[in-house]
Formats: sequence, C-alpha cells, structure tokens
Amino acid sequence: MTWDGCQAEGQHVRGKESVMSKYANEHTPTTPLRTTWATTRQRAQGLLEYALLLALIAMVAVVKVTDLGTRIGTMLDALGRAVSGVPVK
Repeated sequence: MTWDGCQAEGQHVRGKESVMSKYANEHTPTTPLRTTWATTRQRAQGLLEYALLLALIAMVAVVKVTDLGTRIGTMLDALGRAVSGVPVK
C-alpha cells in the first residue's frame, strides 16, 4: 500500500512505503508485533515438556532394546548348545 503525498505517522517515506509500515500492515491486533514475556515463557515450557517426553521415550527404548538383546542372546546360546550336540556327518 502506498501513500499519495501525505505523511501518516512516519509511514510514508519519499513516495514509497517504509519497511515498518509494510511490517505493520502484515500484522493485525490479533497478531501482536512483540512477543510478551508470558508468550515466551509458554513456548519455553512447551519445549521443555516435549524434551522431557522425548527423554522418557528414549529411556524406555533403551531399556526395551537391552531386554530384547538379552533375550536374543539367551535364545542363541540355547540354539548353539542344541546344535553342538548334533553329530557332524
């Protein structure tokens, strides 16, 4: 949006729209120009919750994979003992 010769609150600069007016025109009162401390804190809290959830999932995965490895090792040991008792022709 360009202004035709009138200077409205510092938005009109030499016949062209200023950077600030372009930025202000993209935002409405429902999307504020500045983020407040509360908004930043809420975002940080959300990121922390996701990080804690991811850490919990990783710990559970490590425990399950370790248990699965132990079970597979036990089965392979039993298979090895069974195969070693078979005579070779």
